[in-house]
Formats: sequence, C-alpha cells, structure tokens
Amino acid sequence: MTESKVTYPIHLLLSGRRCLVVGGGAVAYRKVCGLLAAGALVTVVATRMTPELLSLDERSGISFRQRAYQAGDLESMTLVFAATDDPALNAAIIADCRKKGILCCAVDHHWPSGDFITPAGFHHQGITVSISTGGRDCKESKRVREILERQLKNTL
Repeated sequence: MTESKVTYPIHLLLSGRRCLVVGGGAVAYRKVCGLLAAGALVTVVATRMTPELLSLDERSGISFRQRAYQAGDLESMTLVFAATDDPALNAAIIADCRKKGILCCAVDHHWPSGDFITPAGFHHQGITVSISTGGRDCKESKRVREILERQLKNTL
C-alpha cells in the first residue's frame, strides 16, 4: 500500500468524551486547553506538571494523575495525545493506542506514526479556520494562520 501525503481534514465533536494527554509541559498544556474548549473530559498523566497546567480548574472537566503512564490509562478514551519529552514513551503510547483502536497523536518526531496531526487554527465569530502543511512545516502553518486571523478579524 502506498502512503498518501495528503491528510483528511476533520473537526471532531469531543463534548463529553474522554481524552488523555500524557505529558505535563507547555505542549501538553496547549493540547489540554484545546480539548477543554471542545468540551472534552480530559485526563492528564505525567510525573511532573507545570504550575500552569495544575492551575486549570478541575470543574472544567479535567483530572490529574501525577504519576508515570500505564497502558490501563487508555481505558474508555476516545483520543490520546502523547506529549512527553521522552521519544520512547511517546512511541510506546502510539503502539498501545494502535492495539486498542484509539486515535493518537505524538507531538514529537514520532508524529508520522500517529493517527492525526493538529493544524494551526483559530476561532472567530463562530468560524473555525484550520491550516495544515500535513506536518511538513509547522512554522509555515502558524505564519499563514496569523495572516488569515488578522485579515478575518479586520473584515468581520
């Protein structure tokens, strides 16, 4: 089978669905904020978590497990982000998710082994705009997003 170099755009409806973020740093924080904004019920698993992450209100649908990842953490999850600074752990999380049929995204160089990538995007007055280079150039996606965001906010 030939691998496609084109991604399939999709916006997930995650309200009330359980999602896991493994990792406790700045990238994990951004992923958690996006999931919470979508109404997901988020569990964060990490041995260390930033104060910014720990400051999120548990009433918003987040729970914390300050310990090492275990394969059992995947039970009843819809979506997983492997957002650690440990490449071997991120690869193991992807493999565990694959066995269980759970969509997983790694935020390191293992991203091609995962199931999806997250585009650069923004929301404005009920419109969601997403920009992706298919993982090839995240800085370019961000640059285009910033241009479009300024333009849209000045137009609408």
